Amino acid sequence: MGIVLEQAYQPRFIGENLEKNKVLYNPVSNLAIKHGCTVPQLALAWLLHQGDDIIPIPGMFE
Repeated sequence: MGIVLEQAYQPRFIGENLEKNKVLYNPVSNLAIKHGCTVPQLALAWLLHQGDDIIPIPGMFE
């Protein structure tokens, strides 16, 4: 439950910022559905496609 409380105090999760992020999230979510994966899986695939010098940190998309 600590994560939920911490997220509530992040500017990106408050008020109009949350609404703006929802607008950006919906197309990404639809793209993930189209490719049969989750949004975090799509984000990780995009990240890995950026080059050989990118090292994802497991658990960062939770």
